[in-house]
Amino acid sequence: ETLARARTRSDLRTAVDLMARLLHADDVAVSRVLPRERCVETLSEHDWGLTGERFSYDDYPTTEHVISAQVLGQLIEGDPAADRAELALLAASGFKALLIAPVVFRGETVGLVEIYRRAAMPWSGLEVDHARILAHSLGWAIQNELGLLPWSPQAVIGGGA
Repeated sequence: ETLARARTRSDLRTAVDLMARLLHADDVAVSRVLPRERCVETLSEHDWGLTGERFSYDDYPTTEHVISAQVLGQLIEGDPAADRAELALLAASGFKALLIAPVVFRGETVGLVEIYRRAAMPWSGLEVDHARILAHSLGWAIQNELGLLPWSPQAVIGGGA
């Protein structure tokens, strides 16, 4: 319900906190995809990163694969097959595991939900399924850039657009 009602960045912060608790994560980040710029832009607030920070597909191939193939990606510290740039960013942020879920809206990847753990342990099948469902629940809010939705119940009741 919290995700369905997310309209502002404050609402997003509340939703992110609830997602982290549900997924047994230490933090969750939400980003939107900027396909023309070939990057993602962070929408949620964190101690370890800036809102509005952009990450190029060219520097993070796992992220690009999640976006283009619309599949989940998982990075765990110590995995020799994991992308080194993604692992370095993960370590710099103080985390050891990352699950990346695409946010798909009307067939297009419009964002990402990134789930972080300080322990180098993978997510269970149930947690992965929950991450996928939660990510898709954010499609409308991300597509409409949180807070810039064209209408609200209050506006309709008050006679606004």
